[in-house]
Amino acid sequence: MGDGVVTRYVQLEIRTLQPVKMGSTGSQSDYESALDYVAGSTLRGAIIAEYLKQNSGRELHEDPVERKRWLEGSFRFLNAYPTDESGRRSYPFPACLYADKADMKLFREKGRLDGPVNILEDKKRAAGKVRIKGDFLVEDRDGRWRWLETETQGNLHINLQGERTGLYRYESIALGQKFVTAVAMDDEDEQLLNFFRSFAGRKLYLGGSRSNGYGLCEIMEVREVSRNPEQPAENVEWGQHLYVYCLSDVILRDQCGQLLSVVPESLLEQQIGVKVTRECVAVQTITTSGFNQRWGARLPRLQAIRKGSVLKYRLHGRPDPERLQRLQDRGIGERLSDGYGRVLLLPRLDIRQLVLAEQRERIEADEADKVPNVPSDVAQGMVNSMYRRIMLQRIREQQEYYLLSLSQATNDRSISNSLLATWMNMLGHALNLPSEQGKRGIQEFVESLRIRKKKEVSDEEVQRERLNQKALNSLQYSKIGNERWLDFMAKAIEEADDLDALSRRLDLKWLAVAGVDRQSVFGREETYRLTLSMLREFIRLRRLTRSSRGKGERRA
Repeated sequence: MGDGVVTRYVQLEIRTLQPVKMGSTGSQSDYESALDYVAGSTLRGAIIAEYLKQNSGRELHEDPVERKRWLEGSFRFLNAYPTDESGRRSYPFPACLYADKADMKLFREKGRLDGPVNILEDKKRAAGKVRIKGDFLVEDRDGRWRWLETETQGNLHINLQGERTGLYRYESIALGQKFVTAVAMDDEDEQLLNFFRSFAGRKLYLGGSRSNGYGLCEIMEVREVSRNPEQPAENVEWGQHLYVYCLSDVILRDQCGQLLSVVPESLLEQQIGVKVTRECVAVQTITTSGFNQRWGARLPRLQAIRKGSVLKYRLHGRPDPERLQRLQDRGIGERLSDGYGRVLLLPRLDIRQLVLAEQRERIEADEADKVPNVPSDVAQGMVNSMYRRIMLQRIREQQEYYLLSLSQATNDRSISNSLLATWMNMLGHALNLPSEQGKRGIQEFVESLRIRKKKEVSDEEVQRERLNQKALNSLQYSKIGNERWLDFMAKAIEEADDLDALSRRLDLKWLAVAGVDRQSVFGREETYRLTLSMLREFIRLRRLTRSSRGKGERRA
């Protein structure tokens, strides 16, 4: 976008009348997970299809004006994000916010979290805390933000084609939710504005699998806005810092075509005309993909900076407000027409309190939209098997994050490697025993460390008792988070066969599928083995971490 171009916005409010299948890149052959928003690329495809329907025979790539509008970025279709009860569009949850794990567990009960820590502002306070994983936020007032979540659902389908009956699942955005998007327009005329206005009150399909009852949405409202709806209403005063807040996934490359995981200083300097120095970042990456209906083919898989990532830079001068505005209107990187590359530039990120948003009003699902009851024992077995496979995948994904955060919060320097090896062997042995017998064996080992012998004992027994006491002290004085190492392990082993306890530890979201009881699919014995395997993996990770640190210290 060159100088003198004024960007206008057309804002659309969307309500899902059916579940919307907006697949993410974490999908597998027999199930497809869902995005938590309506992608700008999907909106763009649906609106272009309607435009071509009204202008039969027109080829966009052959007309220079149409090509510039629809294919070269003069029109940019922003992602549709969920709204709060007053209809305000939300922001992706910032990746820089941290809190105590205990506070996060209480957050769902209290509905409020005071004083989340911004790791870009205070790394010391963030030490020992965990990153807050959320979907979206809406700014309220005075540093208070409302936490929103997109509701998803899982529907099971049976494929009767071919000799074998296949069962698969679609995860989708649930019906009855409201989203707001906008179209940024550098080139507008009254005819085009009338075209966008014509969508008010109309229904259109978004996403895939329409024949299976997915994708029907209603455009509830269309209105023109003269300013960027992603930017705060009040003017900002610039100081020494610049925050780059990614409002969508951002695809960037360097001069050699290599994909980047940060916004380079040179790009910002070129765009805003001020020298900057990157100080710190809270960045997550994601693999992007997509499907082009016109081509009938998938788009290339590319690594992108994930929405919600935040990068902090030091300013060596005062930025020009007009250049900042142009950058935010245009975006950065590739696939800008599809809503990628949206950024918000701020002098600070002030989030002092999080509160759960009120439940938004939703329309009721028709009976046809509900998951049908499984008609036979054979089909129920297929459903249970698939449900178990999907949830095991989720458990593995959550376990990786849990063990990493647990390891970072652990101080076990006083525990010897040989004692950790003993615990690994003991947990490995208990894995092959029934749950009650395995738990009893571990508890007896801990009790044996506490036992004091009578005075009339041999020197060998005295030495053994000293070693036991030393081992016991190291286990009691070491910490996992705020708990004693031994207390943490004793509680985890006592609850090893409790599925609810495992769910709380992993912060696991279970699928709600008609006819499936998770306690039946994951019995007490399997839960016990999952928990002990996780504890054993945690100790193995600690041994590897300590070993690598020891080698580094010796080399130094």
